[in-house]
Parts: sequence; structure tokens; C-alpha cells
Amino acid sequence: MKQPYFVHGIFVKTPKRVLALAYVFLLGLLVYAIIQRRVRQGMREDQQTALAIAGAKFHSPTTRTLLKEFDGLTHVIVRLPDGTVTH
Repeated sequence: MKQPYFVHGIFVKTPKRVLALAYVFLLGLLVYAIIQRRVRQGMREDQQTALAIAGAKFHSPTTRTLLKEFDGLTHVIVRLPDGTVTH
């Protein structure tokens, strides 16, 4: 919700749509928090004090920092006519 242009009046004209949008944001924040918690928990279990990302060390990485690493990642799935799938 930090970018006001994200939500435009055309999409949230009814209270039902506002509630639906709130649920979508809530689910997104939940996933965001779970990713961050799991990574930090994994670091503690592995007794890892810092995580190196893009040449910098992070002692408590945020989800935003972690997801930036996947910005350039492209995954291509090819389904061949014989039914085989390649990645």
C-alpha cells in the first residue's frame, strides 16, 4: 500500500471489493513474514551469523533483500510434442 497508484478508484468502488483487497494484502504480508522468519530461523539453526547477498553481509535479512536476489531469475518450462517437459 506504500504506492498510492496501486489502488485506483475503479477497483474498490464497493465495500466488498475493499474487503477482498484487504484480504489479498493480508495474505501477502503473511507470506512475506513467513519467508523472513524461515530464513532467519534457518540461519540460527545452521549457526550462520551473516548471509552474503550481492557482496554485502546481512545479519538479519529482510524478505525484500532476499527477493531482490531473484529479480534477474528466469525460469522456462518447455513442453515438447511427445509430452516431455524440460526446464
